[in-house]
Amino acid sequence: MKQEWTISDTKKLFETGLSDNPNIEACKSSQNELMVPESFDWREENPECVQEPLKQSRECTAGYVLSTISAAEDRICKFGKKEPVRLSSQELIDCDKNIECSRGTINKLLQWGKRRGFILDSCYPWAGKAGECPDEHLAENECRQSNNLYKIVDFCIASETDGIKKEILANGPVLGQLNPYTDLLTYSEGVYSRT
Repeated sequence: MKQEWTISDTKKLFETGLSDNPNIEACKSSQNELMVPESFDWREENPECVQEPLKQSRECTAGYVLSTISAAEDRICKFGKKEPVRLSSQELIDCDKNIECSRGTINKLLQWGKRRGFILDSCYPWAGKAGECPDEHLAENECRQSNNLYKIVDFCIASETDGIKKEILANGPVLGQLNPYTDLLTYSEGVYSRT
């Protein structure tokens, strides 16, 4: 399904990023001696963890939020009970003042996961648009009250192609950033190359 975007809609793509902090540590897996195979598809190696992505909406694209939460879900599945888990992206959009539907940085999302932890989507379901965080939410949400949440221990930056491949092999999916240039506004399909 082709979606028509306005210039105003697409300008929001330029307001997301990986980090506003240049001092994130390098991933240790990128420095180890893992042998990188000729090909590797994480989904084939972990089919029990694959789930349908949440649908974005024009009111709340939130791609950087949904992809970050998806990577966390995949890692939880890989190292947990080997069953998919759906975390709440909506809570982040509604309750963290640093996170918005259209702009923000991934490190702020991960900091929330370190400080407060991520709750299940069933406790704060995806609405596809920004809402208001209920005043009592953080204290009274059933997942938070029962401590049914997933905390991030740490996060790192994998650099260079082999380092990124080793991080995927060792720990699961990673997040990558595409710096959009204005020619992306005319992109329609295939592999994007900056013109």
